[in-house]
Amino acid sequence: MPSGKSHAYTTVILTGASVVVCEYYGFSQWHSAGVLSGVLLSPDLDIDAGNISNQIIRSIPVVGVPLERAWSVYWWLYAELTLHRGILSHSFVLGTAIRAFCALWWLWLIPTSHFYWSWFWGLAVSDAVHILMDAGTELAAGIRRVWRKIKTRHI
Repeated sequence: MPSGKSHAYTTVILTGASVVVCEYYGFSQWHSAGVLSGVLLSPDLDIDAGNISNQIIRSIPVVGVPLERAWSVYWWLYAELTLHRGILSHSFVLGTAIRAFCALWWLWLIPTSHFYWSWFWGLAVSDAVHILMDAGTELAAGIRRVWRKIKTRHI
């Protein structure tokens, strides 16, 4: 499974690409903000022991530790109700919608604007890459297991 750092680095690189594409085509940069928010609002918020977002928040000078504790408390119910890599956390649109709602439920009281949808689809792109990275790692591990079995039977 890719590490939280691998996901974070990939998301930052994806954000840079998103900034360039959005600027070139004249799209809202809120899309890029959504992609970047995937670092903190990753599908791995369901990991009980914390994830890369906890480490990033904790590293903020002076206020990092209390902020990280508040972050963990805020996402506690989400972590309790979702299984790691389950359909509620690691699905392309449903998982994104659940985390977006949990993160911005208070903004959903305001009438819909372009910001929300542009940000949401940016986060969805980030989630899709995260999920594909996880799936690719699982596929590679499965292929290695099968290859080892085949090798041991023929030697």
